[in-house]
Amino acid sequence: IDVLRLDVVPEPSVRAIALETGDADSSVWPVLVEDSLRFEAEPDFTVFRSPNAAVNHFPLNNDDPILGEKEVRQAMMFAIDRQQVIDDIFSGAAVVAETNLSPALSFWFNADTAKYPYDPEQAMTLLDEAGWVMGDDGVRVKDGTPLSFTCTVITGDQARRPEAELVQQFLSEVGIDMQLEEAPVSAILEGMRNGALQCSLYNWTYGGGGASGDPESSSTLLSDGANNFSQFRNDRVDELMVAGLAETDPDERKVIYDEIQAIIAEEVPFLYMMYWDGLTIFNNRVKGLPETALNAERIYTTAHEWWIEEE
Repeated sequence: IDVLRLDVVPEPSVRAIALETGDADSSVWPVLVEDSLRFEAEPDFTVFRSPNAAVNHFPLNNDDPILGEKEVRQAMMFAIDRQQVIDDIFSGAAVVAETNLSPALSFWFNADTAKYPYDPEQAMTLLDEAGWVMGDDGVRVKDGTPLSFTCTVITGDQARRPEAELVQQFLSEVGIDMQLEEAPVSAILEGMRNGALQCSLYNWTYGGGGASGDPESSSTLLSDGANNFSQFRNDRVDELMVAGLAETDPDERKVIYDEIQAIIAEEVPFLYMMYWDGLTIFNNRVKGLPETALNAERIYTTAHEWWIEEE
């Protein structure tokens, strides 16, 4: 190919239409999962499916008086049926997250961490023990403060807004009031970075996002990390991050990152929901694509090898 043009199209449904009409040959950002599954079944398209390293999560402002309580964060994890969210909203095309690293990173992934199965009774027990008393209106209260916060979702996000609405229902059932507002993604990222917002919902990589799948995640988990959206500060994690960057032996590094994952699972600085299946779509007129891909998002780095079969 001589030219690769990238059109910025925020709405996933419009991206899907562009694929259907031939105005686009691929979509760098995913379309809605139901559209991806439909394209996967159509003979005129090639769809690469691979596990995603970016965790779908609700970053929580740990400096907030309410969200700063670990018991509240843990209770929210127990209150949410994440498998139901995956099945109902994403047609099953995801896996439940267990910590900050994707299970697709098989060498680095630590399966021995705190678990949060759907257990609303356990959620309510944690809240009771933390002093949050159920109010007459169904919202818990402590020292006159209602257990209420605002989640700011991305304006026009057709994929994640329904997820937030379902999570809102799960939290309501245990006495937690989560209000929803919308804002542009740039405002949300800035607001979470500077601590101006309480909560949001998007996908981000907390290790494993590079081409090598390295678990390093200091930009998001260090106390002074540039993308520490949750305002998470943990001295031990800071020590481990520095040690992980300095260690060159993979087995020794794994011990370090295993402990980081265990701390994240215990502290729950953000609500880690799921890892989406990456579904990358190409019109079959694009030739020179690989036969398989361990990371579908990285296929675009081979664009210099493609050609277009003109009719």
